[in-house]
Amino acid sequence: MIGIAEEDRDYLRFFWFPNDGDAEFYKTMRMNRVPFGVTLSPFVLAAMIKFHIRKYKEDYRETFEILNTSLYVDNLFAGSSKSTNKAFDLSKNAIEIFKDANMNLRTFQTNSKELRKLWNENSVSDVGESGERSLKVLGIIWNLNNDTFKLDAQPLLELIKNLKNSKRCVLKTAAKIFDLIGFISPFVLIIKCLMQEIWEYDLGWDEQLSTELKNKWETWRSPVGLLNDSKH
Repeated sequence: MIGIAEEDRDYLRFFWFPNDGDAEFYKTMRMNRVPFGVTLSPFVLAAMIKFHIRKYKEDYRETFEILNTSLYVDNLFAGSSKSTNKAFDLSKNAIEIFKDANMNLRTFQTNSKELRKLWNENSVSDVGESGERSLKVLGIIWNLNNDTFKLDAQPLLELIKNLKNSKRCVLKTAAKIFDLIGFISPFVLIIKCLMQEIWEYDLGWDEQLSTELKNKWETWRSPVGLLNDSKH
């Protein structure tokens, strides 16, 4: 729904082959709308949303603040600690604000049965199934029934299963950990300190670790599976 200014469309030219890819017959075309997959697309989306919601700063101050701080690309993660009705009003206002930009804010989830009931009674966009037990939010699994969070350590377990004892593998593992809120900061700190220690030995990327470093690396790897059982 985001248009490209006329003077900027030349930067988004592309070849169009109407006859099954026949290179002899093609057209030069330009994007008129912001396409997916272009490097600048996430920035343009965020900038456009910031520009759009600024119009509601005075009339919907609280909703504006939530939209201004709790949007991640095209997902909104927010709530209200005041009351169920307040949470409902915030969600309804957010829908209206996006509707004014011809954008459909939809598929809501909550850990509150009362809020879910209000959404259903007032036909507020799409409401997730009440039986759905969990939702993944920025790499963290949110259990809607008991309102707890846990990390999904399975990708990390798959990664380290066949890794070698080398600087490259330790760094690859450290970079794989996505702990946005810092639930497992002490655990992450250990591998970062290990990486720093490995660096001090000036080892090559694929050179075998010394016995001491290898033991520390394997000691860190062994309890990774326990992260799947950790809840917050």
